[in-house]
Amino acid sequence: MTLGALQVPGDPRQILGLILVAAMLLAGLLALVYRRPQRRHLAARIVMTIIAVIALVLMALQPRWSARARSQNGLLLTPGAPLDHAQALQATLNAQTFLLATADTATWASSLDDFKVIPDAAYLKRHHADIDTLHVAGHGLADYDWEALAGINIIHHAGPLAAGIKHMRWQRNLVAGQRLHIRGVLAPSQHKEGWLYLSDPGGVIDSLEIDSSRETPFQFSLAPRDTGRFLYEMYFNAPAEKAMWREEFEVIVTPPPVLHILVIEAAPNFETAYLMRWLAKQNHAVASRTTISRERHRFAFLNHAKVELMRLAPSLLKRYDLLLIDGRALSELSARERSRLSETITQNGLGVLLMPDEIVLNREQQNFSGHEFFLNFKLAAFPDLEERLVKPKWPDGGDDATTALPAEPFEIAYNRNLKPLIKDEHDRILAAAHRRGRGWIALQLVRDSYRWILAGASAHYAAYWSHLLAEISRSPSEEKWELPETKPLIVDQPLQVRLATGASFPIGTIATENGETDSLYLRQDAGETTHWWGTYWPRESGWHKIATPNGVSQWFYVYEKHAWQTWQETEKVAATERYVWRQENHVKQSEESTQTQTAAIPLLIFQSENRSSSSSLKLRPQKWNSHKSRRLFCGSSFLWARQVRNFILRLKSQTSKS
Repeated sequence: MTLGALQVPGDPRQILGLILVAAMLLAGLLALVYRRPQRRHLAARIVMTIIAVIALVLMALQPRWSARARSQNGLLLTPGAPLDHAQALQATLNAQTFLLATADTATWASSLDDFKVIPDAAYLKRHHADIDTLHVAGHGLADYDWEALAGINIIHHAGPLAAGIKHMRWQRNLVAGQRLHIRGVLAPSQHKEGWLYLSDPGGVIDSLEIDSSRETPFQFSLAPRDTGRFLYEMYFNAPAEKAMWREEFEVIVTPPPVLHILVIEAAPNFETAYLMRWLAKQNHAVASRTTISRERHRFAFLNHAKVELMRLAPSLLKRYDLLLIDGRALSELSARERSRLSETITQNGLGVLLMPDEIVLNREQQNFSGHEFFLNFKLAAFPDLEERLVKPKWPDGGDDATTALPAEPFEIAYNRNLKPLIKDEHDRILAAAHRRGRGWIALQLVRDSYRWILAGASAHYAAYWSHLLAEISRSPSEEKWELPETKPLIVDQPLQVRLATGASFPIGTIATENGETDSLYLRQDAGETTHWWGTYWPRESGWHKIATPNGVSQWFYVYEKHAWQTWQETEKVAATERYVWRQENHVKQSEESTQTQTAAIPLLIFQSENRSSSSSLKLRPQKWNSHKSRRLFCGSSFLWARQVRNFILRLKSQTSKS
C-alpha cells in the first residue's frame, strides 16, 4: 500500500482491519481514562494513550519511506570502441572505467587514464555490485556474457564493424551431386570497388565484382569437385592492393548412400522411366513392377538381382529403403499386403513416395481399407486449371531461372503434423511428408520433372530428386547429430549440439585431430523425448569428430579466435542490442528498482527501555526482516504494557498523596 513516499507493506484489507481494531482499542482506552474519578492530568493521560496506540500500530505495520537512490555509473570498454570516443565518454560520464582483457589491452593502456583491466564481464557483478548503470562502448558482449550482468541497466555506444563477412550461410554437409549454395552479406569498407574471390583447394573457382562502400549481399552456387573434407576460402581484393581479409569455411562432401528402391505402378509412366534410369546411374538398386494390362506385368531390375515381386511379403519389403507407388497400384493391393506395408513403414522405417493420379487426388475414389493411413493429405484445388506451371524450390535449391514444370492443379494444405519438402515460387507446398512411426509417407504433385533433363538442366533434376529421396528414405541409422548451420564454430565459444536417438542416456565423444578426446553429457529435450542437447566449449582449432557409442559420427571444423572477426563483431552488437531492447520493454520496473530505495521508519518510542535495539534499528533499517520485526513487536508490546502499568501506578500514588 503506497501513499506518496510512504509505503506500507501488506494487503490493504489487512491494514485497514488493523487500523479499525486500533481505533476501537483507542476508543475503549480513552473511555476508561475519561471515566476516572480523578480528573487531574486528564489531557496528559489522553495524549499519552493516543501516542501509545499509534506507536503499536506503527510497530505492526512497519511503514517505510521511499527516496530516490543515487545512481552508480560505470564505463566498460570492449573491442571496437574508437579511442577518441572512449576518451570523450570517460571525460563526460566521470565514471569508473573498466577494460576487458584482450589482445589490444596494451594499446588502450597507453592512451587512457584511471581504468581497471577485468578478466570478464562477470567480474563487475562479483566486485562492483553497486554499479546499476553500465555504459558499454564498442561491439559489446556475447549472449552468454550478458547472462552474468542481469539486473544492470545498459547503455550501448556501438562501434564500427571491420571490413569482412557479416553473415554467411552455406551447407556444411553435402552428398555428392548436390550443389553448394553460399549466401551472405559484406560489411562496408573504405574501398568502393573490388573483387570477391571464392576458391577451393584447387584454386579460384568463382568471383564477383563488389561495391564495398556499402553493405553488399553476395551469393555463389557451385558443384564440389570431389568427396571428402575441404576448407574453402573467400577473400576480397581492392584495386592495386593485397587481399583485405580472408576467411576459410569447411565443406564436407560424402558419397551418396546406396538405396534399395521398389517401384510399383498401375500403368507405364515416362516420369518413373526417366527416374529409374537416373537412379541406376547413381548406383542405386531399383526393382519395379508395372501393370501393362489385366494380369500382365512388366518387371525391371537395375543394379538389382531378380526377385519375386508379385506378392509384397514382409521379408521383401524389409529389403528396401523407399517405395514409389501410385494411388491405383496402392488400391489394387490386397488388404493383407497394405497391412504388411503399413507395419514395415511404422516399425522398420520404410519410406513411401506417392505419385499423383486420380485416386490420390480424388477422395471419392479412396474407398479401400487403410486409405486414411496412406493418403492423409488435404489438398486445395485450383478449379479453373487442368494443370499449372511451377518453379519448384527447396532449402538451398531451386532457381527462378530454371524451366517451369507442369504440376497437378492442387496445393497441399499445411498442418502442424506435415513436413513441407518442395514449394513453388509462391510458397505453395508441392511436396510434403507425414511421419508414420519410424517411416515417412510423402506426396509430390510435380508431373514431368524429366523435362529438366530434356532442357539440359540435369543438375536441377538431380538436386530435386536427391533432396526428396534423402528426406523420406529409410535412414541407415536411428541416430543423427545436428550442428548449427548458420554460424562458424569458434574456439572458446559454446557450441550447441543435438542428437536424435531412441537410446536412453546417450553420451557423446568428441575427438580432435591430435587424438585428444572429451566426453559430452547430454540433457533430454522437455518436449521431444528422442532429442538430446549438449554444450561443448572447443579448446583448440581444427577438425573435430563427434560420435556416439554406436558409432554414428559427424565431422565439424573449429576456427581460431581471430577468425571470422566481422561476424563475431556483428554477433556481439546484435546480442547487446537484444539485451538493451529487453530492458526497454521493462523500463518502468527498472526505473523503480534502480532509482529508488526504501528504508524502515525508526520507531524511537522504546529507546529509553532498550537503547541497543533502537540504535541498531536507526543505523541499519534495511536489515529488518519479518522474523525480527515480529520478535521486536512482541518485546516492545511487553515493554509498552509495563511502561503503561508503571505510569498508572505513579498516578495512583500521587492521587492518594494529594
